[in-house]
Amino acid sequence: MFNVQRDRHNPLTSPHKNHSWHDIGTPNGCPVITPDGKLALVYRAIGSPDRLQHPTMSRSSVGIAYSEDRNFFEKHTQLVAPEADFDKFGAEDPRVTKIEDTYYIFYT
Repeated sequence: MFNVQRDRHNPLTSPHKNHSWHDIGTPNGCPVITPDGKLALVYRAIGSPDRLQHPTMSRSSVGIAYSEDRNFFEKHTQLVAPEADFDKFGAEDPRVTKIEDTYYIFYT
């Protein structure tokens, strides 16, 4: 048997109230080592509901953040912003795969 302890730095990234596209949550991160050896995190970004069209449903997109020290992530950018009505509430669970020199991002 073993004990699991939560790292004091968790979560590695967190919502930012000054960015409406990820002011509620930043779950399901997928870490990626960039070509220059830095650490990036591609994650689901949960933003505030569109109060006029869907006042109770959060918006969901894919964000990316970078870490200089491999502990904390900064420079958050919205990477995938769904535009169609059918996908704006469900850009979730991003995963990154590198094939040769190209990074592919898959999400549901």
